[in-house]
Amino acid sequence: MQRLIYKMRKELIFSVVICFLASTPLKATTYYFSTSGKDSNVGTDSSHPKKSLTEASNLALIGNTLLFKRGDTWYNPFQSFDLREKSGTKENPIIIDAYGTGAKPIIAALDLLEDAGWTNIGGTNTWEHSVDGYSDAFRLFINGTSKYKVNTSNGSNTELAVDMPYEWYIKDLTTKQKGMVYVNTGSLGTPPKNVEVHPVGSVTTLIMKNSHYITIRNMDFRGGSQSNVIYIESPSSDLTIDNCIVKEANGSGILVTNLTSNTANFVSRVNITNNFVDKVWTSYENDPNIFLSGDGIFILHAVDSALIKGNVVRNWGHVGITLSSYAFGYYGVHNIIVEQNDVSAGASGYMHALDVDGFDGYTTNNIIRRNYFHDYTSTVHMQGNDNQCYSNIFAGVRLTSQPKHSQQPWGLDLIPWKYTDGHWMAAHDNYIVNNTIVDCDSYPFVMSDNSSSSSPVGNNIIANNIMYKYGSAIGLNITPEVRGLIWVQNNDIWNFDASSAVARYKNNPPYYTSSKMDEANPIYCNGNIQVDPFFSNFADRDLRLTKNSADELRKGGTNKYETILGYEFTDYFGRPWDSEHPSMGAIQYSEDKDSIYFFGETLFENEPVGTTVGKLSYISSDLTPIVSYTLVPGAGDTDNALFSIDCNEIRTATILDYEQKSSYTIRVRLTNQNGFWIEEPIIISLQNLDDSPTAVEKKNENGARLMVFPNPFNEETRIRFVLPATARAILELADSKGHIVKRLYEGEAVRQQEYNFNLNSNSLPAGLYFIRLSTPNAIEIEKVILTK
Repeated sequence: MQRLIYKMRKELIFSVVICFLASTPLKATTYYFSTSGKDSNVGTDSSHPKKSLTEASNLALIGNTLLFKRGDTWYNPFQSFDLREKSGTKENPIIIDAYGTGAKPIIAALDLLEDAGWTNIGGTNTWEHSVDGYSDAFRLFINGTSKYKVNTSNGSNTELAVDMPYEWYIKDLTTKQKGMVYVNTGSLGTPPKNVEVHPVGSVTTLIMKNSHYITIRNMDFRGGSQSNVIYIESPSSDLTIDNCIVKEANGSGILVTNLTSNTANFVSRVNITNNFVDKVWTSYENDPNIFLSGDGIFILHAVDSALIKGNVVRNWGHVGITLSSYAFGYYGVHNIIVEQNDVSAGASGYMHALDVDGFDGYTTNNIIRRNYFHDYTSTVHMQGNDNQCYSNIFAGVRLTSQPKHSQQPWGLDLIPWKYTDGHWMAAHDNYIVNNTIVDCDSYPFVMSDNSSSSSPVGNNIIANNIMYKYGSAIGLNITPEVRGLIWVQNNDIWNFDASSAVARYKNNPPYYTSSKMDEANPIYCNGNIQVDPFFSNFADRDLRLTKNSADELRKGGTNKYETILGYEFTDYFGRPWDSEHPSMGAIQYSEDKDSIYFFGETLFENEPVGTTVGKLSYISSDLTPIVSYTLVPGAGDTDNALFSIDCNEIRTATILDYEQKSSYTIRVRLTNQNGFWIEEPIIISLQNLDDSPTAVEKKNENGARLMVFPNPFNEETRIRFVLPATARAILELADSKGHIVKRLYEGEAVRQQEYNFNLNSNSLPAGLYFIRLSTPNAIEIEKVILTK
């Protein structure tokens, strides 16, 4: 009996202890990591940090915060930052962030070569460096700039072919897992510095699987496996990647998917926000004999509920942002919001800005809104079913220079394609509403079908869009193969004049004017017009409508889809549409006299004084000329001293630091010729990309000095540069899209000698240009404004 009582007491005490532990709040711990630390340190204060990624993975436990030191780098091509099977809770998430000042902490599945390890190949500009642990590599970067591998398509090329500063090669030394890297610096006296190599056999930089409630901020992830930099595998949920850099990839940037045999698994509630996602590419790598590849943000097969917002995505070889599901039995891709992203091909010779596609029922209920898709080389696929695409700008679609890729310089399409297993993608019940599609080498919009598909293209709504300036015979191309019902309502299609054919609606030639299309198909086509939109400034892609725009454009859109698209159906700037008289295109026309419009450019921290932040604009009802914009005291003038105004351009008056402040407010007064004035506060956001390639190049302490004066200029400006060491230099003028306009100088420049050039504006149109000075160790870029 006593034993029984003792046993009961023991069990009772044990139960009480368990209940007490269960009810006690979890003590979260913050750990610091630095490459100068030790894993044997406690790590709970910044003066005694821990060191390794392995230790960080071990401490990624419920409620813990892991802080990596800014300016530190963790390079290892064969070690992932492994967060598989790691989970926080809603109340106690795992947080990974940065501490200190300076550049974001770098975690890279790359090999950073020692600067002192380079040897010159006598009498040449080529340098060699031995590597251990691998004998081949995918890519190579010098000071953040990628180089062209000389045997990319010509397998017979060796180190002897490395004779230009943009080339490299790696040789297998036959000794197991050893190689020799060769680069050309353009100088026999200047070895390369800061060389990153992406070895064959490297691993994913950041990996998560069965991971939940993890937030990652302010990190720089580079390199990765052959396939991706960041890999998120199902089942995972409640993950956030915010304000990070994802770059220097071989394959894709961020891949979220289910590639396991358990088809029921999926990833849910993922936020990918405010990141800089850049493959890093140069035009030299656009080898015409290869297929380019890689998707910036890749949502594949099994994802439900994700937010992809505020990212800058560029330089990918396949797609900028992809939502795709073409594997039967898997969960599919559903309820993804893609908004306010800036997506462009950059230097890549081939890239779709966006790809939404999937088998019938597999890619559904996704929303694409308020994005700027621009300067890409192949059509946006907007397929799947029951998806919405509204208030986006699609601008600048050029025919790809890559002959092995599809030649589709269209703005946007609904054309299902057949997967390799013989099944077709779906393209039905989608809404394409209030988009502005301009400046395409071919059709702004294409829709087609195939009789072999079991899912006809149909029940698609094409409404309130503007299609303008295209290189094809017509702007709207709905081919005769389309089997389903298509509604085309209240669109403006304009190229040259009001009498030329601009549209095709399931018919063979001759094609229609907008009015003839409506007459021939009165049930499905109505309200379509053919007028010049008279944008505010098409050359600068200010695509607002003006008082000169026709009433049908400013007030002639249909409002019948407002309820279907929901309360968040707003224009490109987030303003509500006029409920009775919505505009056509992505931007709601406003007659409000009391508004100053600010069109901001992407502003990085650490930009030099005088960097253009954006442009101010105002349209008065009587078109009275504006005399001036000035900074004035009053509500919202907190940061006036940090900026200046030149004509209608806001510029920085000091170097801005994101770590000190990420958002700035100034107060601007507009005064017109009649003395009328208004004042408005303007908010300016700063991008935390302190160590993007551009930012690194500009703040290279040992780099060249480049000066342009006067700037802005009207007739002529003077360009001067000085190098700290004798080296080969190239001085070029590029337009606002980065295309080279002319080469001003190429040759060897002597140390500390001034080189002066006059740039005449006779043959140049007004606008924004870049002066770029390239040397083997640095690139200096200056913006210059030509006014006429």
